[in-house]
Amino acid sequence: MPKKYQPSEKFIADRRRTWPAQEYVADKLMEKGFEVRIVADGYFPYYDIEAKHPDGRHFFVEVKRDEGFKESGNFYLELEALSHSGAPRGKPLLLAQVVDDPGMVAYICDLKKAYKIALDWPIKKKAGEHGEEGAPVPKKYLASHLELVRF
Repeated sequence: MPKKYQPSEKFIADRRRTWPAQEYVADKLMEKGFEVRIVADGYFPYYDIEAKHPDGRHFFVEVKRDEGFKESGNFYLELEALSHSGAPRGKPLLLAQVVDDPGMVAYICDLKKAYKIALDWPIKKKAGEHGEEGAPVPKKYLASHLELVRF
């Protein structure tokens, strides 16, 4: 079981805001036959969802709700949040960027590759509820540089 910790008020507020996005991603994975575990409140194991498939696929997912995508068409990749995301040794870690495109849609990609693109992106800005620094990367750019799966 991941280490128990005392979450900050910011973390609790973010968790409430992103919970529907996490449920959406979990539901979509279950529709594809995965057994899914969403991390319980009060635990911080560096990911939001663990997914296992009977065929042996096993990976972890960090879910981000991107509310600015609808206006900009860019994915806002938060640098700090992606930098401390992680999975147990040897297991894949995916990023699920949940946007309105139209209606709730998740785009899934390799988190480490998305983080590298965000670090290298020439434009950085502060956005989001708490003004975190991130990279506003166009969807077309990510799709041309990553395996970006929509569901």
